[in-house]
Amino acid sequence: MSKPRKSAPLGMTEANFCAIVDPRSPNPKTETRRLLTLKGRTQEEVNEITSFCQDGDGNWIGHFGNTFGDLTELAEFTKTAYPKGCDKGIKSKYQIGDRCYLTEPTQNLAGADYTNKKLHIQYFWHSPESKWVTPTEQDLIKINNRKTGLYSKQNARFMLKSFARYWVEIVDVKLERLFDITAEAAISEGIKPPVGYYWDYVNQKYNFNTAIQSYFSEIEMLHGEKIAQSNPWLWVYKFKFLGNNNE
Repeated sequence: MSKPRKSAPLGMTEANFCAIVDPRSPNPKTETRRLLTLKGRTQEEVNEITSFCQDGDGNWIGHFGNTFGDLTELAEFTKTAYPKGCDKGIKSKYQIGDRCYLTEPTQNLAGADYTNKKLHIQYFWHSPESKWVTPTEQDLIKINNRKTGLYSKQNARFMLKSFARYWVEIVDVKLERLFDITAEAAISEGIKPPVGYYWDYVNQKYNFNTAIQSYFSEIEMLHGEKIAQSNPWLWVYKFKFLGNNNE
């Protein structure tokens, strides 16, 4: 029996969200990179890992030095990264085959049809609209228990799965240093297309000669200059856009 695919939220900035879902986007976003963090370890310690390899079960094993060594002898760093399952290396949050819903700000509007357990939801990002949705019982309980009130606007981070408009499927996962990104991959990250120069996300102007510089500035905007300059390890997730299809 095949392993059921996981569905999980996948958060983006508004610009990146639109670069995925807008069919007119000049640079469609098909990749996303996420900072590798390990519980109980500083970013400097994580950066000390010199290479990663993957075992047959999808676990990532960190190594120090130039050789991988025996896969049965995991690097001490990865063995102690997590208190549970520490003998199996590191698992990525998203796996190949996972179908993830893109999160965006939502608001439950007045006039909801509670008799039929439907909610009138307002969406604010690409193609703003309001429509009726049928939440799961679990999501309905969460909405009724909100401390901010039944009709409060929720930022993208707290969007419920029942409200999802757009889905993607993870098609590849790897670990990569920030400075190893190619120009093609930087463009696949959905950066703004050049207007003479490439966009500087920190200073909010067209300022760079290359797509790679533009993407570096986006990392700096999101995580700070110190992390961007440290050449951190990043999870690289490639995905395909499924539209509103989550089947």
